[in-house]
Amino acid sequence: MLQSMACRYKLIIVGLLLLSFLQKCKAQIHPVEFPKKALLALQTSKSDTSRIRLLLTIATYYLDKEHYVKKDLDSGYILIKQANQLCVKLHDVNLQYEVLAKTGQYFVKSGFLERGVQYAKRVINYHHKTGNLNKEADSWQDLGQLYDNNGHLGHEADQIASYQHARSIYLQNNEPVKAAMALSEMANVHTNLGQLDLAEKELNQVLAEYKASGYKKLQDVYRELSANALYKGNYYRALSFASEGVKSMRASGDTLWASQLYHHMAMINFAVKNYSDALEWIRKAVIAEKGEFSFAYKCVLVQTLLELNKTKEAYLALTGLLKQESRLNLYESLNLYRVTALYYNKVNNSDRAVHYNLRILNHPKLKDVSDDYFNKWSVICDNEIAGIFIKSNEPAKAGKYLIHAALIFKNAQSPLEPRHLATFYGHSYKYNLAMGQYRAAVVDLENRDRIQDSLFTADKDKQVAELNIQYQSAQREQSIRNLRSQRDVQQARLETANLQRNITIAGILLMIGVSAFIYRTYQHKQQANKIITEKNQLLQHLLTEKEWLLKEVHHRVKNNLHTVISLLESQARYLENDALKAIETSQNRIFAMSLIHQQLYQSEDIKTIEMDSYIEELVSSLRDSFDTSRIEFTQRIDPINLTISYAIPLGLIINEAVTNSIKYAFPDNRKGEIRISMIGNTDLISLELADNGIGMPEIKNESEHDSMGLRLMRGLSEDIDAEIHFESANGTKITIVFKPDAFNDVDNFVKPAEHECT
Repeated sequence: MLQSMACRYKLIIVGLLLLSFLQKCKAQIHPVEFPKKALLALQTSKSDTSRIRLLLTIATYYLDKEHYVKKDLDSGYILIKQANQLCVKLHDVNLQYEVLAKTGQYFVKSGFLERGVQYAKRVINYHHKTGNLNKEADSWQDLGQLYDNNGHLGHEADQIASYQHARSIYLQNNEPVKAAMALSEMANVHTNLGQLDLAEKELNQVLAEYKASGYKKLQDVYRELSANALYKGNYYRALSFASEGVKSMRASGDTLWASQLYHHMAMINFAVKNYSDALEWIRKAVIAEKGEFSFAYKCVLVQTLLELNKTKEAYLALTGLLKQESRLNLYESLNLYRVTALYYNKVNNSDRAVHYNLRILNHPKLKDVSDDYFNKWSVICDNEIAGIFIKSNEPAKAGKYLIHAALIFKNAQSPLEPRHLATFYGHSYKYNLAMGQYRAAVVDLENRDRIQDSLFTADKDKQVAELNIQYQSAQREQSIRNLRSQRDVQQARLETANLQRNITIAGILLMIGVSAFIYRTYQHKQQANKIITEKNQLLQHLLTEKEWLLKEVHHRVKNNLHTVISLLESQARYLENDALKAIETSQNRIFAMSLIHQQLYQSEDIKTIEMDSYIEELVSSLRDSFDTSRIEFTQRIDPINLTISYAIPLGLIINEAVTNSIKYAFPDNRKGEIRISMIGNTDLISLELADNGIGMPEIKNESEHDSMGLRLMRGLSEDIDAEIHFESANGTKITIVFKPDAFNDVDNFVKPAEHECT
């Protein structure tokens, strides 16, 4: 009886492990091949919002690939950055936040969960501030799904909180279907945590809310209720829910969950030893599943074939699975090793069976998962190895695996499923019997029978069989109705055939007249299109010419400023002392402005300045203008873009502050350091100019005794509505804080650093 009961559990064990993973994933449509049409459309698309959406579509393809690698993620991120740059150029804030949401998905899949969650919360905060309740709720829902990406465990509380936020807003916004979907996601999390009663209560509420709102696609919630019942060992309820799910799927025509519903039907029939029916259902599941669960279903197919003693067919299927071993994830690898061990045990190759069970126990990534998941696999393998040694009359070798399994049962924080404990007591009974420990064997036998009686009864098996018969009868009746319907349709078609023939003749005559009219209209349209095309080409030419002229203006302004610098330099040869210093100071100020115009005419973007390269070049020029061999310069500049109206005042302030530090902060050839930083966050940009020199006298705001340089810096700060502060402790420190340029996007004026994206 023990061997029969062990067979009964084999597929259930692996199936339940798979369900833990399935319920954390919602089906996604993965393109079968690379979207070549999308790439061709991208090459010819214009720089507008349609191009942004096309970039995001192709990026999604890379991020959602079933077996993605780092190269896929990097390709997706390149497209996301291009979409981001185009959003900034078009000043489309709403699309920018769609780009941010996709950026968060990239970081999570790259292993940076916290950074990905930060992006998702920025999107949520934006929709909250703008009052878009629908998108705010959708963003909370997306955040909950984000925790599932790449197997991030241990964040169930945050995940549930995200779904609760989404559900609350959906209810407030009178969207009952979406609110029910959010509750369904919460039930999935509670199922994964082992809180099956709470999950079942929530799923029944979801079903009631769906029906109350008139929502017809109930197969998803029936699928989840079936899985919950299967976890509890209630096969009658599990089969009932799965059957209702199949009916709902066929009534609605939505086959999204077909493979998983068929899989449940296979699992339940296997549990009650209806192996032939189980084989039929699992084959349907394999055919229907084209995506991420195909491999797992094929593993179940191998086990079903083994139970039917179709070892040759099972071996052929298993050989195909083993060829994919190198590219499997953790869940798929464990399932593969498990069915391989069962195959070798079936053909009495105990050494290979033990080998593959040990590969599961020694898998390097198994210890990185949750304790419950690790304990479940450990108990399964310990039980299986012990059973193999007992079967081969080597009970002494089975002892250490039974001891290890007993320790897991004793120390596990969450109770393991009763079926594992029943299998353990069955093996322990045979072990103690073989070792002459008869009293312990009797206790083990009593414990095994007690658990089995609680899991299986004859009534349950009978109910399941009756339900299978009812379902098959309903299917036959439906087939008869379909045939009658097809007969009626064919008769109606024959009756209408003559009428269609007459209508066709009249239609041909009418089409000849219409075609002549359309052709004439087409000729007129072609002429109009030709005129419009010529005008568009002229406008494009004028726009290109305008941009070229604007660059030429910046070029000439820069040349004129350099001419002024040269004139001042010529004049300086005849001046001394203060006059000479004034000329030199003016030269540096004018050079700071000329750099702005030089960057504008050399850049593709003639509207903004890249402050990191500008400041680096400006400071380099100042270092060349003075003796700075004793001074160390430290710069930390975020990649911030500003318009000329901000860049010129900031450049003059930097010029003034750095020049003063070089000339006055380090007298008597003292060594020192000058630090320059420009840091940007969501709302403000901070420019900090500091040295560790002798400092300067205490500076009072708006002092009448301020030098011209200080007055200039204050005046320039006022021009850009910035706050300026001076400190003289341990040197001089000047801090300018201002809001980002109004012509740049609030959230994207700081580009993500490359090292954060790899």
